[in-house]
Amino acid sequence: FNRNTNATDVTMIVEASSSLGQDAVWVGIATNALGVWSPPPASETGVGTPVVVIVNDSMASGTNRFMRMRVTQP
Repeated sequence: FNRNTNATDVTMIVEASSSLGQDAVWVGIATNALGVWSPPPASETGVGTPVVVIVNDSMASGTNRFMRMRVTQP
């Protein structure tokens, strides 16, 4: 996905789940706060804004794996 490097007032949480049902459990696999990814399974390429972000999901071993991004502003 693309990330606006000027948006430093938001926290981005990439979450993953093996289900989309009502009982889906979403687990945060990467968080960006103040422009820094933690833990480091995310990588950015490009210069300026936006940059391209790639998040590697180490748990993607099943037949179904879904990802979403939750954005919060303090």
